[in-house]
Amino acid sequence: MAELKKNQMANIVFPNVDGTDFATIESGITASDFESKMTKKFFGVTHGNSTAFTSGTISKAATLVRSGLMQQTLKAAETNYDYIIYSFAPANTSLAQQLLVFQTVTNDDVDIYDLISDVDSQVLLNASMISDVQSALDSQALLNLSSFSDVLSAAVQTNSRALVIQSLVSDVDSQVLLNASMISDVQSALDSHAVVVTSNFSDVMSNIDAVAATVTASDMSDIASRVWATAIGASAVSRILVIQSLVSDVDSQVLLNASMISDVQSALDSQALLNLSSFSDVLSAAVQTNSRALVIESMVSDVDSQLTENYSLLSDIDSQITLNTSTLSDVYSLVSDVDSQVLLNASMISDIDSQLLVTHSLLSDVESQIDAGVDVVSISTSTAAADNLEASAEVIITGAAETGTLSTTVMTTDLTEATDDHYIGRVIIWTSGVLLGQATDITDYAGSAGTLTYTAVTEAPSNGDTFLIL
Repeated sequence: MAELKKNQMANIVFPNVDGTDFATIESGITASDFESKMTKKFFGVTHGNSTAFTSGTISKAATLVRSGLMQQTLKAAETNYDYIIYSFAPANTSLAQQLLVFQTVTNDDVDIYDLISDVDSQVLLNASMISDVQSALDSQALLNLSSFSDVLSAAVQTNSRALVIQSLVSDVDSQVLLNASMISDVQSALDSHAVVVTSNFSDVMSNIDAVAATVTASDMSDIASRVWATAIGASAVSRILVIQSLVSDVDSQVLLNASMISDVQSALDSQALLNLSSFSDVLSAAVQTNSRALVIESMVSDVDSQLTENYSLLSDIDSQITLNTSTLSDVYSLVSDVDSQVLLNASMISDIDSQLLVTHSLLSDVESQIDAGVDVVSISTSTAAADNLEASAEVIITGAAETGTLSTTVMTTDLTEATDDHYIGRVIIWTSGVLLGQATDITDYAGSAGTLTYTAVTEAPSNGDTFLIL
């Protein structure tokens, strides 16, 4: 079915055919004859409209393209329907009624190209969005890698500080053990000197007890002076001084140990505070990493949602492209049909032109013969030849194929001859359809159904194909 642009002025071309055989071109109809003999109307229907049909009269006059070929101009109001039937009904039966059916279209090539351009732009936009998401993920991945590296470095630094603290504690422990050994040595030395001093005092007391005399305070002072003056007294004084020095050294060492222990305690406190700060930094880094992980999870969720939306959008685009492809296919088919119709019209116009030239030549010959005083009822001055030609033309039978048996050897026709075998031996020539110009001999005829049997031809005729029987 041909298509027209809806609500746009258009032109349609169609032939005038005989009202009896519906095949013969009526070449003698002029534009004025056509306008006077034809009732021109249109019947249109629109989707979504409750009115069954809208009818009207075609307003513009038809024009003659070539002999038997008419052109009708249609106004925009006469094409403003989804489906339209144009009727050209003759006032008499010399011409066949024409019913031309059209489906109008509203799309334009520019609209299709714009739609394809929009789809292409959307695809490029989606590609850009996906690229941006990929870049954001790559940047976040690098940031997370840096954060994990910082946490690892903090952990390694904390481990190093723990090893330093362990070494300091080991040194303090060694010093405490050394101090304990020194104190033990001092204790042993004190014990030894105490034994010696006790022995010396015992000897002194023995000597004093051996003296049987009254001792005055003066005597005691003298005795003490004498005792300290003796070798034993001098030795005792020396040992007492050594003990005093040792006690002083022990006291200094104890004070030194107290100072060292205080320094160790301070170092441990500082290190504990430093470790606490480091652990706090590690904890903060872990919390920050967890927050970033949550942000990444949210971003991944957003990316997933976007990808889902993009998938849906791409699915819609694919459906639209499929629809556009179908529409373009219809457009190409329409263009191909139009091209074929144009070629067919060109061929018909060429045939009509050739026929007109032949007719003009015949008319010219007839005029020449009339002008020359030649008797046109004779052929080569022979009236008998003209009579024979007339007689042979009068026995030529015309007919058309009808629905029934239509094959390469049998054809149901509209012939009215009732006698069987009436046309056996005669020649049939097709004047339209796929067998146009082919000829074959008739081998049988059934008068009850008008069925001809003939020697096989190349193709089966169709209903309405016309022929001559010679």
